[in-house]
Amino acid sequence: MEPYNIKAVLATDFKSYSVGEDRKKGLRPILGDGIFNSDGAAWQHSRELLRPCFVRSQLGDIDLFEKHFRHLLHHIPRDGSTMDLQSLFFDLTMDIATEFLFGESTNSLVPDKRRPEDDRFVEAFTYVQNTLDAKAGILTLFLPDRRFNRSCKYVHGKLLSFSLMGVFWPPTPSSFGSPAQHQDGITTVNGQRPGASSLAGGGAHLYRHSR
Repeated sequence: MEPYNIKAVLATDFKSYSVGEDRKKGLRPILGDGIFNSDGAAWQHSRELLRPCFVRSQLGDIDLFEKHFRHLLHHIPRDGSTMDLQSLFFDLTMDIATEFLFGESTNSLVPDKRRPEDDRFVEAFTYVQNTLDAKAGILTLFLPDRRFNRSCKYVHGKLLSFSLMGVFWPPTPSSFGSPAQHQDGITTVNGQRPGASSLAGGGAHLYRHSR
């Protein structure tokens, strides 16, 4: 595929392309009408809510990524034996994403810090993710998956708890952070990790649209 075609679809001519109804319907049970499965004004609104998490000062927090990468290294055999890294990379992604977006990591790579609710969240999210493709067919109308529904409900509840933590117990600014600023009605603190406080203004909205 030509790079210019990719650039047109994702950037310069983005408004001319749609994510497609199949994708919208397939992801709606877990993601609602969010940034990954919406178009037009709805997509733009979701993007604005998440924008404070991806400002340059936040993405420059290399310490967060290094910390979790070091956790991954502890699971690598030192004897040169072969191992499958796929599950470790999934855990790494989950740990970084949850701390980056919500200020609290699932600690999938750190058994001593892992809590039962974190394990359940990862299990529920993984089951939903692995089941989405299978639920695209018409047979799902006649073969309801109760575990899938329970898993979606648990993931939604966990996301709501992250959002409420950001509203009522926002993390304190780091020692090298600058004063809080307001972007699009959302309070952010430059210089600190983008925690739940970055989504405090939009947390309830994000949860509501994931239902």
